[in-house]
Amino acid sequence: MKSKDNQPRRGLLKAVVLVSLLLCSGVDLYAQHNYRPGYIITLARDTVYGEIDLRTSRMNAQRCAFKAEGGAREQVYAPFEIEGYRFTDDGKYYVSRYIEMKRGQRQAVFLEYLLQGIKSLYYYEAPGFVNVYFIEKGDKLVKVDAPHLDSSVSIALNGKDRYIPTLHYVFDDYQPLGSQIDKTKFNRQSLIKLAKNYHNAVCTTGEECVEFETKEKADPPLQWTLTPYVGIMQYISHNKDGYGKRMKSPNLLLVGATFTLSNKRWTSAVAACMDLSYSRWAEAGESAGFFAAKLGIRGTYPKGVVRPFAELGADLDIAAGEAYPGYYVRGGVNIHLGAGSKHAFQLSAQFKGLRDTVNERPAYHAWGVSLGYVF
Repeated sequence: MKSKDNQPRRGLLKAVVLVSLLLCSGVDLYAQHNYRPGYIITLARDTVYGEIDLRTSRMNAQRCAFKAEGGAREQVYAPFEIEGYRFTDDGKYYVSRYIEMKRGQRQAVFLEYLLQGIKSLYYYEAPGFVNVYFIEKGDKLVKVDAPHLDSSVSIALNGKDRYIPTLHYVFDDYQPLGSQIDKTKFNRQSLIKLAKNYHNAVCTTGEECVEFETKEKADPPLQWTLTPYVGIMQYISHNKDGYGKRMKSPNLLLVGATFTLSNKRWTSAVAACMDLSYSRWAEAGESAGFFAAKLGIRGTYPKGVVRPFAELGADLDIAAGEAYPGYYVRGGVNIHLGAGSKHAFQLSAQFKGLRDTVNERPAYHAWGVSLGYVF
């Protein structure tokens, strides 16, 4: 005779496989685009307008996915296949350049223009989310990096981090800038300010020497939604032998809210989910309330008005002072008020399994449906 204690584990395995397949298909097929208006600059210095896929800084440095106006198919350009590209609404501007992260090892990338002028300033995100800046000095690109050094190197540099002496070297043709260099922080705002002050001091032509300065809009890559919901639940309790017993009364109260967080520059189809809810069941004159906290991952079809989703994660319920850990699976659909609207009505169904960790056996299973509104 098969143990009924294995049934929740088999159900969990099937749920994990199903939701994983849904997540993977959503990412591979539908999540790879975040098109914004912009233009590319060809090698012949022609400007072609259309839409460009705005992704992470690391991805933007490796390729430019472009669709010309008129519904043309997507074309993906590598550095030096085009001169550069620029987003007209976001302000980001990338140009093809050769850089050396290690001496003698050149690589072609799209560097992000931060300031274009007498000594242009660029930004590059190296592997491991390492921030690196480059400043033009003559016909060279000087790398400005490593804000934190070990004590022996710092002592050799009179207590200054390595980027400070590098900045002194780059701007050595204007000595009055020295005191500001010593106070410059290792971030784009501070370095842009330093480069602008240099241009304003040495530019004597009477014309504007700063040809371009990045002015990004306050449009953070992280996107969030909040979905309050109400619904009902049906619990199944388990006795000490693991056999299930349906509750006499369904839960007439399920209230909660789900918070999601995603990065549209990485993928708009996958989001982290955090959920808090309260539910209640009654049986034979007895009742109990469950406070539940969930943490999971959601895959969503990110196009159109009707967007189905699947979700999987960990669940921790607290009832009558006892904690019951477990898992949950949720699926449903968001019906948006418009194709480009964040607001939507949400219909969902969920299943969860909870364990009694003291007695090492299943404690509860529960099914539920809910209606919510996405803000």
